[in-house]
Amino acid sequence: MLDLLLPIHEMDTVARFIIRVFTAASPPAQPSTFTATFDPSNPLGIVEKLFDFLAAESDYLLKDVAEKEIAAVAKAAKEKRKRKEEVAEREKAAAAKAAKSNNRLKEEEKERKKPEKEEEKGSRGCMCLSAICSSVEKWMNDA
Repeated sequence: MLDLLLPIHEMDTVARFIIRVFTAASPPAQPSTFTATFDPSNPLGIVEKLFDFLAAESDYLLKDVAEKEIAAVAKAAKEKRKRKEEVAEREKAAAAKAAKSNNRLKEEEKERKKPEKEEEKGSRGCMCLSAICSSVEKWMNDA
């Protein structure tokens, strides 16, 4: 092994040179585009294509935490879907309850109007009968 002893002022120059070499050697990462078609009969196909793309375009899958992070993303997506379905179910139940309540109110309103109509018919019937009786009495008195 070769020990290289440099004066302090030259070590700074060497460090800057090394930094320039490494930063110049690796150009800044450019965004890549990923395009895939989702086939509902093979949902894992798009996931496989994504991982193939990720492996080809980056070293992310080589990281020790990659598997845990991917599992966490999958779990979060599953929980998000579950919450969305629960909200939809609650909204559906609330709408059904509101419709049932609305129908009940309409039926109650019909029931309230029904006796009123019968009373109106009955009172008009009485009015007609009393009018007939009055007319008959008048006719008998005139005769």
